[in-house]
Amino acid sequence: MNNNTLGNEPAKKRHCVSMACMPCRTRRTKCDGEKPTCSACKTVHKTESICHYAPEEDFRRKGALRKVIAEQEKDRRVYDSMIRKIRNGSETEKKAFVRLISDGEDPENNPERLDQIVQMMDSGSSGNPHGSTVTSPQSLEDKVAILPERTWKAQDNQSRYYGRTLNRLLRSDEDVCFVPTPTDQVPEWTTVTTDQNLIQHLLNLYFTWSHPFYLLFPEEVFSHGFESKKLKYCTPLLVNAILAIGCCYSDRPEARKDTYDPDSVGDHFFAEAEQLLTEVKNQRSLTVVQALGLMSLREMMLNREDNGQKYAAQMMDMALRLGLHISQDRSSHLSLNEIEARRITFWGCFTLENTLAICTRGFPTSPKTEIRLDKPKLEHKLEKTLWRPHGTLQHGASSPYLVQPSMKYNILTQCILLSEIVEDILHIPYMPTARTNCQLAYQSYEKMQKWFLNLPFELKIHTQGSPLPQIVTLHCYYHHCVIQLLHPFLKEPFLKDLKSAREICTESAAAISELTMLYSRIYGLDKTSLVNTYCLESAAIIHIIQLSSSGVVHNTQQTEIYLADAIRGLRGMKGICKVAGQSLHDLCNLLQETCEEIPASVQLAMNEDVSFEEFDLEGYLAGMENVE
Repeated sequence: MNNNTLGNEPAKKRHCVSMACMPCRTRRTKCDGEKPTCSACKTVHKTESICHYAPEEDFRRKGALRKVIAEQEKDRRVYDSMIRKIRNGSETEKKAFVRLISDGEDPENNPERLDQIVQMMDSGSSGNPHGSTVTSPQSLEDKVAILPERTWKAQDNQSRYYGRTLNRLLRSDEDVCFVPTPTDQVPEWTTVTTDQNLIQHLLNLYFTWSHPFYLLFPEEVFSHGFESKKLKYCTPLLVNAILAIGCCYSDRPEARKDTYDPDSVGDHFFAEAEQLLTEVKNQRSLTVVQALGLMSLREMMLNREDNGQKYAAQMMDMALRLGLHISQDRSSHLSLNEIEARRITFWGCFTLENTLAICTRGFPTSPKTEIRLDKPKLEHKLEKTLWRPHGTLQHGASSPYLVQPSMKYNILTQCILLSEIVEDILHIPYMPTARTNCQLAYQSYEKMQKWFLNLPFELKIHTQGSPLPQIVTLHCYYHHCVIQLLHPFLKEPFLKDLKSAREICTESAAAISELTMLYSRIYGLDKTSLVNTYCLESAAIIHIIQLSSSGVVHNTQQTEIYLADAIRGLRGMKGICKVAGQSLHDLCNLLQETCEEIPASVQLAMNEDVSFEEFDLEGYLAGMENVE
């Protein structure tokens, strides 16, 4: 007998369920697919609270699988971009990026933040093809991270990238500035003074004592623009920055903003340079880069290190945004003069930044791995341009034995080569193991020795003749780099020739003292360079270590003479480099802390005023066999 004969309804067939809820899938039980909660979870297993359906996790469905693959590919792009940014970015960029990904919500839990990081990390290959507007980041970290990848539309509607992207397109000088600058107007170079004699006096001082070592631009093209009133390579901003440094070397009362305040030297020209820099904040050009470098140098000379480092960072950042670190050829719509000016400007910035970094124990921001630029060309005619002293205490401009070829581009080339070694030195103290530190220090010392031995004959110091001030400075800088490299290993006899780091540092300190004495007696320390103050300070510290050593110190009398001369030298440099006064103060404190009894000659130098004595230059040079 069937059920129909009994009058009962036939059993309903359970409808096909295409997707079970997640708890039923986990338990592998039947699910009726009811929504929002299936019957099994509601009545049998009592898991109503966690019952849900997730079609995106059902990999039997092609759409779900494609979505998961797309998300994984998106994550892979993000992580690849992160690795690329950390590997190729500068120290500043790395720190900003680490702050970005460390602060805030995890990108994996916030799709919007993940999209934001993708947009910031992707370089020129992705771009913004539809011209859509990207929402501005709200946090400072986001702004810093997105800044290096900011795009700009050229007149041909082609996207070009500022920052440190390797596929950046090079631009001609007319593309550099957002605001067009007329090149045919006749400007007033400065509103501080109308005295053309004073302006020429300050220019002469700058090009005599500062420019040969800190060569940030070609003097020839600047002079042409200055005389012909052309703004392409000479602007009021650059001129005022130059005059501000020239004031530091001048003893004229007009070089001070306040005639009776020696600490106001150059302030009036520098204030105008700052104002002009504010007015051109939306412009990027060679002259702005050059002016930033000079403003950094001037602030460092006046012991305003924070401002100096700020301007130096802006200088290098703008240089990289302009693509100055990438080589050009004649097919790049740039003239030969433009190509060479760009090359000299970048390498001058590179050298200045590394010099300041080794002196202040900082880190350069220039990414050496991204530099694709040849060294400046050595033109025989330019190298033979005569250098003559201007405004010295001991000698007038007509001193015949001081007039000689400037060799400025040869010196720039050697500074570049040394700076490339210096950049590696700065990272050695932060290596993970002491053994690694020693090995890298020894390798760097060998490189510096090789550089020093391979110096051109014209850049060596000889017993006959009077060396150029920039050549003396170059030698001092080399020995300063040796001390900065090896002073953490003064107790380590790790060198193959059995000479300890302490012995090498002592020899370099003695060489700096001899070179400073030579410089002082020929040119006077009131015409010195900024780097010489740091060189003399590092030498004096080594002399103090020698005097305060508990062991046997050889040639103690000579060490006392060197230290006394270093104290006098720093006092003599105070007039031009205020940072020398700070160094002198620190040395005196160090002496009192480390030396139980300060030698009488050193104590006398600490208490006396600096004086310059007349001397027989030829006899002194003839008596010097080799300061190195």
